[in-house]
Amino acid sequence: MTTRSNYTSQEWELLQKPLLSVGPTIAEAVDSGTIGTVLEYGAILDAAITARKRYASNTLLQVLLADGLRQGLGKQPDHQSARSGVDFIHLKAELLSACREAIELLKHTASKQEMVEYRLVVLHIGAQVANAAREGGGGSKINEAEEAVLREISEALGIAEDRHPLKEA
Repeated sequence: MTTRSNYTSQEWELLQKPLLSVGPTIAEAVDSGTIGTVLEYGAILDAAITARKRYASNTLLQVLLADGLRQGLGKQPDHQSARSGVDFIHLKAELLSACREAIELLKHTASKQEMVEYRLVVLHIGAQVANAAREGGGGSKINEAEEAVLREISEALGIAEDRHPLKEA
């Protein structure tokens, strides 16, 4: 069982970054409009609460998600400014890097089950956000841009394409 005491404050922040940034990054992939954005940020909170229930025995995830909720996980920014593509590209690059670094850290500090569950929770939060609103008023909920980002996140987390949990949905 891995706990916060197993990590330095820098390592803990590294583990929190993917959990805190995956939702906003997916939300920024495509403009969902005002209502869509509210739904997407609500989905972040819902996904975190669901993960805490689903992985109740994973002490590491419990504490990471509780800390994330205290830090405003799922809280929409006070002023949603129009973001340019460069900002999204920067957000995505930071998220992908943080995912790789977090998994590398977990390989050396956590159990295999804790690492697998961490991967699934990060991806689940992203998928919940992508499914929260229909872009452009119609069509499928997950659009091509969101699907591409989810694929990149899966790769950064080390989730094999043939065992991808979103394929089964």
